[in-house]
Amino acid sequence: MMDDRQMNRLLHGDIAQLILELEQRYANNTKDTEAENDLAAAYTRRGMFKEAITLYEDLLKKYPDNPGCMVNLGFCYIRIDPTKAEAFLREAIQQAEHNPIDKVTLSLALTNIGTLYEDSQLFEFAYRSYQAASKINEENTMAKKYLIDLEVLANPANNTKGFKFDKSGIVVMNWDDACLRRIKDLPIDISKFKIL
Repeated sequence: MMDDRQMNRLLHGDIAQLILELEQRYANNTKDTEAENDLAAAYTRRGMFKEAITLYEDLLKKYPDNPGCMVNLGFCYIRIDPTKAEAFLREAIQQAEHNPIDKVTLSLALTNIGTLYEDSQLFEFAYRSYQAASKINEENTMAKKYLIDLEVLANPANNTKGFKFDKSGIVVMNWDDACLRRIKDLPIDISKFKIL
């Protein structure tokens, strides 16, 4: 596990040097899963998604039901392979209906899948995902920001995306059946989730 100094460098400092240190630590003991996870996190922070994916996939083989690993893999795949990203994020979200999951991990999964929906212009489902994410974890400022961004887009004065608000939230117009089938089973009812 990263110490406070390393965590501070990951978030605010010299990530390149931190990666060198973590690579050395992992090379010294490739069975050290904490070192592997720390290195994957540093790769992710640096935008080295392919390298991070390799490590997270190895971790997922060791811990196949780890929702945190699925969320991290989903995030790394968002720009590389959105279909794989969605599969990993959806699995983490669906696990939360049957197994306890911490609120930060579940909220992050919902936020990330919301970005996939938004990228596909499935704004209603993005909005619902962000709403659920911010309800589950009130400290998820990213989900709250994305909600505000969608509300600005939905303002009729700014509306270029073909959606509007009604009583239930955002309504996306002109969907095709394939889009609806693809996302209809995403659990958004947060009462279904088992949150730690």
